[in-house]
Amino acid sequence: SPGQHRFLYALTTFSGDWVSAGIVNQAHAFAYPPITTLTDAHAGPLPPDAALVHCDNPHVILSALTASKRRGAFVVRCYNSSPQPQRAELMIALAARVRAVNFLEAPIQRPLRRLGAQRWRIQLGAFEIMTLQVTTH
Repeated sequence: SPGQHRFLYALTTFSGDWVSAGIVNQAHAFAYPPITTLTDAHAGPLPPDAALVHCDNPHVILSALTASKRRGAFVVRCYNSSPQPQRAELMIALAARVRAVNFLEAPIQRPLRRLGAQRWRIQLGAFEIMTLQVTTH
């Protein structure tokens, strides 16, 4: 491609294999830092240090969080970055209901286990992608 180009590189060291070292998680964090939206100052329902979505498994990468087609909902997309099946616990603030959906947000049958208020357990196969629709009320 003609023209000027700009590249960013990141180097890291690790011991063991790339899966156990969490290299995909580090690469994703470098390549895709969180994007925010500016809004007016107002009191929100969450404390300042709260995360909208938190995953306890470093092999399960949260790759997207976006508004849903459904009013009062948002979509969380994650994937298993390892060649082994993974189980993860998601803490999703404001979540009243969570259901697995396909890329078009149509419901699909997937085992989601509710562990408590705003906590769910998911199971992902090797390199599997999962999309969740989160209803907030």
